[in-house]
Amino acid sequence: MGETVTMHVFDQEYFLRINSDSGRQRLEVVAELVDRKMKDVAARYVSLTAKEIAVLAALNLADDYIQLQERLSTGSAESDAGEQTSEQMIACARRINAFLGGQTR
Repeated sequence: MGETVTMHVFDQEYFLRINSDSGRQRLEVVAELVDRKMKDVAARYVSLTAKEIAVLAALNLADDYIQLQERLSTGSAESDAGEQTSEQMIACARRINAFLGGQTR
């Protein structure tokens, strides 16, 4: 059905399935962004574990997203696309929390 591609994020190899060339391009951009954020966090906080670095990078990315959303907002209700993206972000946060065993620091 789809093609499996290899991505590298924070010196880890991930095998991900994509369905199109545009999916590959987007995934490469996303993987590069996540890799860069994680390396930025790791450079600032050298004593953190990889899991802690991942969570802080996710929080930084979420903050970037919220700031962008606020800049784009005109004070009116969110568009359907914005609501869908927000729901996806919430779902992603829940998956991260579940992966971490529900533990917070």
